[in-house]
Amino acid sequence: MDKTHNNNYKEGERTLWLQQLDKHRHNVLAVKQKEYALEDDRFRSFSDGAEKFLELTGRSITREDFLLALLMKHLVSIEDFVCNRKTASKEILFEKFGDALNYIELLKEMTAYKNCNTCTFSLVSLDARLQREFLSLMERISSK
Repeated sequence: MDKTHNNNYKEGERTLWLQQLDKHRHNVLAVKQKEYALEDDRFRSFSDGAEKFLELTGRSITREDFLLALLMKHLVSIEDFVCNRKTASKEILFEKFGDALNYIELLKEMTAYKNCNTCTFSLVSLDARLQREFLSLMERISSK
């Protein structure tokens, strides 16, 4: 197999993985929206979580802070996979990266209301970086 054919095959596989990840993300968002959101407030669970945090700790945080804490949990887990501290199946990668990318998408929506262009730019950069890491890990798993 020549390099061009091999690269086209790999590029096709990467595209398929990203399409599958995108489909997984949208399915999860649809299910979670029914589970956590109210018709008039898509972000209710994050607002309520921030209020519960205040009740438990006496410290006030925003709903964005609460969502960011949930995102960080996934980013730490992803870092463990990237740095070879843990191994993961394709299913786990879809779950962790899908959840992280969904949290980023929700955070982009929240910060858009505040016209925070710097926040949105940083989130777009993180989104792209996560997609690259996802593809790298999927290639690593597939080559075994």
